[in-house]
Amino acid sequence: MLNKFDDVIDLCRQYDIVCIAESWHDSDSPVIGRLRSAGYFVAEFARPRLRDDVMTVNHGGLVIVGKFPLSIIATEQFSTFESLCVRVSIGRSSVLLAAIYRPGSQSVCNQFFEDFTELFEQLATYQIRTYIVGDFNIHLENRSDVNSLQFCQLITSFGFNIALTSSTHNLGGTIDAVLHRDDDPTAVNVIDVGLSDHHL
Repeated sequence: MLNKFDDVIDLCRQYDIVCIAESWHDSDSPVIGRLRSAGYFVAEFARPRLRDDVMTVNHGGLVIVGKFPLSIIATEQFSTFESLCVRVSIGRSSVLLAAIYRPGSQSVCNQFFEDFTELFEQLATYQIRTYIVGDFNIHLENRSDVNSLQFCQLITSFGFNIALTSSTHNLGGTIDAVLHRDDDPTAVNVIDVGLSDHHL
């Protein structure tokens, strides 16, 4: 998002909340300050740098931008995926929103499912409407795939479903998803806004 600020601002004007995975930012990136200066509430998680090299791109990262107040919910950080959890306050109501990025460069392993289970257990302590969104880099459209099957069984065990969508990537496949509770029917549209190989 560092070189796409104007496009990101346009998205923020159109939607109440925007979750960005693979933001490639640092916590002190000027783009974060510019979003706040534009009047948006911003929560961010920059991928920790392994060495002090500010001349390279800091891949990964998550940013949530909203028109409503965002309060960061402290959760454990895991080695198999990045996560950023916030409480979104809308009037007297609130919603829990967790943004996830599981790098596609890493193979899906048992540790991912153990970590994701632990995140679910942490989120289950909040008795409010909860959404988990993000780039899971698992082909969820392929229900015969062992990783897709295990992922679906895991989320179902916590009372969640995957909102039905069309393909979410230029190369096809549903690797990005919106997870919601069984009793909260959710309609999701997929829009290619042309900013990434992933769709909104």
